[in-house]
Amino acid sequence: MKWRKRYYGSWFIASIVMFLLSFLWHGVFLNDIDKVTYPLWLYYGLAAFVYLCIGFIVTVLATKVNLSSRKYANGGFLGGVLGFFFYLVAFVLGISFTGGNELSHVAIDFMWQIIETGMGGLVAGFMYEVYKDMSKIIVD
Repeated sequence: MKWRKRYYGSWFIASIVMFLLSFLWHGVFLNDIDKVTYPLWLYYGLAAFVYLCIGFIVTVLATKVNLSSRKYANGGFLGGVLGFFFYLVAFVLGISFTGGNELSHVAIDFMWQIIETGMGGLVAGFMYEVYKDMSKIIVD
């Protein structure tokens, strides 16, 4: 039971962090969220679902793959690698708000996706460790 609590908590917090970073990037910095051609409620609903899926994958990688004794280091690195591949898939499929394929836009968006998913992995690994330490102190 303790494992489930730390895993689910890490998963949801990592998903929320990545969703908020995405909103910060597209809604505040780039301000390109208004270029979405379908209703925003649909965009946010699909984005929440996608970030839950990405958060699940990042949390599994952060907690199960042992590259380091620190889960947050695993999560940050593997999240960045995962962000690299997710951006490649989105780029090949042509998923973009702006539709522009300028090299500077692609490079900056590419770096942001790596940072965003890397932060999700970092948070997943960190929260997993926090919950693990808390379970030593607090008995269910």
